[in-house]
Order: sequence, then structure tokens, then C-alpha cells
Amino acid sequence: MTSTRNTMLEAVPGEKQYQSHWSLLLWFVVVAVIVGVLLFLFKPTWVLKTGSTTEVDFAKVLLWSLGIALVVILIVALVRGSSMKMC
Repeated sequence: MTSTRNTMLEAVPGEKQYQSHWSLLLWFVVVAVIVGVLLFLFKPTWVLKTGSTTEVDFAKVLLWSLGIALVVILIVALVRGSSMKMC
């Protein structure tokens, strides 16, 4: 017996694609938060305030974490897309 949820997904074209976009957005936020925390903890020189050796510039942390998360998510999406086409 097929579940109602599976029948509903099959009945609505593009439903899985819609869920995939939300999944990527959620992963983007998760990766950005994790990268932001790591940047804040390890304090690389490119996220410190100009002329300081210990003060973290939160704007730089935010921009770098969003940029790194975007690159990671794009790579994952491209790899997933290319592997799905091969199957």
C-alpha cells in the first residue's frame, strides 16, 4: 500500500524540486553559521580590525562566512546535480 504522502508528491509536478531549494537554503544558513563561529574563534588576520591583533570585525566575519558558505553550497549543488544526471 502506498502512503498518501508519496501519492501527493507524485501528483504535484516539481514538488521535489521545490523541497530541494528549501533544503539548499537551510544548508546555506547552517554552513554560514558554522563558518562564522569558526572564523570568530580562530581569528584569522583577514577578519580582524585594521591595526588590531585581537579585535574581530564582525562585518568581515559575516561577509567571509556568507561568501565561504555560498561557495561550499554551490560546489555541493553542482556535484549533486551532476551525479543525479549520471544515474
